[in-house]
Amino acid sequence: MAGVQSAGVKRLMEAEKEANALIQQARSAKSQRMKEAKVKAEKAVEQFKLDEEARFQQLLQQNQGSGDTDTKAINDDMETRLKDMEQRVAANSDEVVASLLESVKKVDISVHVNFTKQ
Repeated sequence: MAGVQSAGVKRLMEAEKEANALIQQARSAKSQRMKEAKVKAEKAVEQFKLDEEARFQQLLQQNQGSGDTDTKAINDDMETRLKDMEQRVAANSDEVVASLLESVKKVDISVHVNFTKQ
């Protein structure tokens, strides 16, 4: 009986070693899969960053071009308005100067109605 028990214990010990080896192998495989997943995720994040940066640069180029167009349109409009004002000033300057001189020359020497003699 002692020999049967010893053989049973020996068999249990071998089974436990096999189980430990299987567990260790499973842990190693899991660890390897986790490392691979981490590397894959880092690559995916890096690719996402590159894609988003490219998209941002494309949008920036599109908006920058329209900004130049808008600026040119605003400058052209301003130039047109300034030329129009200069033409109106040139056309009316003689009349304005004459009107100002007439106003300066015309002096009313009458006493104001609210003036009281003291």
